[in-house]
Amino acid sequence: MEIEYCVNCIDKAEMMKNLIMKGTSGAPKAVVNQCSAMYMNIDGFKQRMAADYERVYTAWIGDICIGVVSVINSQSPDESKKLCSILFIYVDEDYRNIGVASKLIQKCLEDCKNNSVFKLSFNARFSEKRMICLVINHGFRPEGYINMGSKEFDSIVFEIMP
Repeated sequence: MEIEYCVNCIDKAEMMKNLIMKGTSGAPKAVVNQCSAMYMNIDGFKQRMAADYERVYTAWIGDICIGVVSVINSQSPDESKKLCSILFIYVDEDYRNIGVASKLIQKCLEDCKNNSVFKLSFNARFSEKRMICLVINHGFRPEGYINMGSKEFDSIVFEIMP
C-alpha cells in the first residue's frame, strides 16, 4: 500500500470534499454547518486553492483520498507577517495509526516554512485528545483558551512558528 501526498490537487477537489464531509459525521452541528459552508460549493473550494488562499494537504491511495489537512491564510495587522490557520485535520478511520496525519502535518509545516509563514495556529476542542497530542508532538504549543460557554465547544488555541 503506497501512500502519495499532494498539495492543492484541484482536479481532485470533489474527492477531497467527500472526505472532509465524512470527517464531520458525528461532529457538533455548528462544525458540520461550517464545513458545509466552506466545502459544499466545489467551485469556491477550487477557487480558494487556485488563488493559494487555502492550501489542502492530502494523502491518497490510488484515487482514494484517505487524509486531509486544510490551511487557510489569515489576516494580519502587520502585512509583513504571514499568518495561517489549520481549519481541518482528518484521516479516514481505516487508515489511522500508520502515520498519515503526522506526515500531512510535517508537509504542512515544511510548506509554511518555505513560504515564510510567521505563525500557524490550530484550535482543538478539549474532547479532541488525539488531535491535541498530534499537534503537540509536532511542536505546537498552547497559546490560549476559547471559552464558548459549552464543554462541547470550549477549545485550546495552539500555535507554532515554523
